[in-house]
Amino acid sequence: MPYDVVIIGAGTGGIPCAVEAARHGARVLLVEKDARIGGTLHTSGGHMSAAGTRRQRERGIADSVERHLADIERISGGTARADLVQLAARHAPETIDWLDEHGFDFAPESPRLVYGHEPYGVPRTYYGKDGGLSILAVLKRLLDEQVAAGRVELWLGSTAIALTGAPGVTVLRNGVDEVEVTAPAVVLAGGTCPRSAGCRTPPPRARRTTRSGRCSSRPSGSPGRSTSTARAAASSPRTSGASTARSAPSPPRPTGPSGRSSTTGPGSTPSPW
Repeated sequence: MPYDVVIIGAGTGGIPCAVEAARHGARVLLVEKDARIGGTLHTSGGHMSAAGTRRQRERGIADSVERHLADIERISGGTARADLVQLAARHAPETIDWLDEHGFDFAPESPRLVYGHEPYGVPRTYYGKDGGLSILAVLKRLLDEQVAAGRVELWLGSTAIALTGAPGVTVLRNGVDEVEVTAPAVVLAGGTCPRSAGCRTPPPRARRTTRSGRCSSRPSGSPGRSTSTARAAASSPRTSGASTARSAPSPPRPTGPSGRSSTTGPGSTPSPW
């Protein structure tokens, strides 16, 4: 069956990318190497930060993207990657509002100041009552709707092992059959997943990136993945070539109120989304 876009990784980036692409009329294949969607949302505290959201305004909190960027600069000591920070911080408010519009179950005290790192100047950290699982609850419901409508096909237990020049991707489906899939666009939305979380070790050839197009196959769901970046990637599902929805590796994460690790953003900064 022909696809308009193939998305590798069904986590914080890949799921909203698939949902938005399908809503714009694309036929989507979503490939996930784990036996379940969500990646590290199953263990993350799901902390997000954003300035100028509807929820802040309802609580009389005056904030702006510029103040958010200034706080990231201060807290990181100027070490954060400016391009990633700008992208994440400027899309963060619409991402929080998007989750809000789709029934995200906010913890009642959020947004609030969090002291797992040097605090922001104003309350702008959000999370759900059930940590990362609150985010997954929204994403899963939206994905299930698109799967049921026939606009998204989901392959679980399947590993992307190579990019092709068609463009497209070679997928080891169910760990057994190599399947060649062609599509005008390929989105890499994979993350990292420890063996202790049950992720399988990929074949050796899937763990390197070369000029021949072989891709690094990493399990999905890093909570540092930007949902807004994934949604932006989905806005042009028929763009030729391969695009990525990967951010810089995140540092060790402070523990949130739920006992799960909280989300951090690019470099050593707190999460800007």
